[in-house]
Amino acid sequence: MRKLYSLFISVFFFQNYIVAQNYQTVQSETEYYFADSVSGNIKAIKIASAVFNGTDSILTNFFVARDTGDYCIWATAPSWIGKEIFIRNNGFNIFYNSDNDSIFINTLATLNETWTLYTFPNGDYIEANILSNDTATIISTIDSIKTASLQTKNNLGNNISHVINGREIKFSKNHGFIQLPEFYEFPENSTRDYKKINAHRLTFGEVFNFEINDSYYYQYTYSDPNSPSDYGVSKILTKHYSFNSDSVFYKIENTFVNNEVDWNPQPHMVTTIAVDTINSYFTHLDSLIYYDIMPEETLIDTSEGYGGVHSYNMSTFLMCGIRIKQSFDYGWDIEYDDFYECFSSVQNFTERYVDVASLGNVYFNSGGDGTGVIVTKSMYGYIKGNDTCGTNFVTGIESIEQSEGIIFPNPTNNIVNINTEKEDSYILEFSNNLGQILVTDNFKGKLYELSLNQFPNGLYFLSLTNSRGYRQIYKLIKE
Repeated sequence: MRKLYSLFISVFFFQNYIVAQNYQTVQSETEYYFADSVSGNIKAIKIASAVFNGTDSILTNFFVARDTGDYCIWATAPSWIGKEIFIRNNGFNIFYNSDNDSIFINTLATLNETWTLYTFPNGDYIEANILSNDTATIISTIDSIKTASLQTKNNLGNNISHVINGREIKFSKNHGFIQLPEFYEFPENSTRDYKKINAHRLTFGEVFNFEINDSYYYQYTYSDPNSPSDYGVSKILTKHYSFNSDSVFYKIENTFVNNEVDWNPQPHMVTTIAVDTINSYFTHLDSLIYYDIMPEETLIDTSEGYGGVHSYNMSTFLMCGIRIKQSFDYGWDIEYDDFYECFSSVQNFTERYVDVASLGNVYFNSGGDGTGVIVTKSMYGYIKGNDTCGTNFVTGIESIEQSEGIIFPNPTNNIVNINTEKEDSYILEFSNNLGQILVTDNFKGKLYELSLNQFPNGLYFLSLTNSRGYRQIYKLIKE
């Protein structure tokens, strides 16, 4: 009980001391998210530990994994803001780069006050100057913000050129940093500024948040230059939740357009359009989709000298003028190497899923097709509510070239009616779920009637090919 009481006093004192400092860079129990406007990559701050030394404090952000370039994987490396944060009672917050050089932030500096933020080994230094002390709305809250401009000087105090010149660091009273560079690579390789954004770790419920009639457009590209792109559309038909709202169930219509080059007698495109309806569900909707770790934080399993390092990135990408949040899992399979006396990478891997929170979607990102060809699937558009983004290439193909067949009823107990809606010559193929063709026929016009009386109940497929070689495949159920 005495230890718990002492810890409570320390935490209470630290939190109140941070507030007393007026302006601050970080808070001990708050998650911060930052993104750069170029790549959209999201960085995070969440203090993992705090050590108190009198009125000073040493904070540590979570660890990340780094490939050191010398055969070793550093699984507990410092994050983007460096190894530690030294909070001093004189208002200076000290950060450390990869060389353990100090970076000083003076939270008590007043308007036009300058201080030495960083000193190079040769005596040159970076000077910070408070340009403004103003208010702004940060994540729907008005806060006071100090803006410090950076200028590199030689050891005589004269301005010299450097990529860091003119860059700004911003910190506030209630939200900590508002804008900052990457301190771990500071100053030479810290080329981007990260600005605070309103973000949080994603749950399954946020990612798989489809609504009826939502549609998502995909493009499949292949590393084989002779393979043309394929396209697909997924449309949400129905949606309902479980009794306890922990699971959600969807019926989804998938349309896939497969393009292949037929080289005989002359090279020409052969297009097949397949339509299928599937049932899908997702559970544990309130659970975090990537473990209980922050973006870039490492999840390590090195039991018995072998294991893996997992992590994930969060980023935003621009689609139709809207920044869409996404994240993807990555890491290494590792084992302990006795010669190098470190954990080394056995195999790099990237998980095959990308979570698009703003659209409620998950899709296969890239991977092999079993023949050595790399397949990349990317979403290039969507319809969600009243918002439309991108061109539906599948609809374009359907409206111009596809036979546009409508089959009904489906499911059926005997007769299937086909209405192609276009006058043309068609080849009909009816096959079972083993791929065996049971009926082949040719007809002209746009109406056709097929009897299934002689076939047992089950799953079947019906293929229609028009005079231009475009084919559509339907899934058909007899019951």
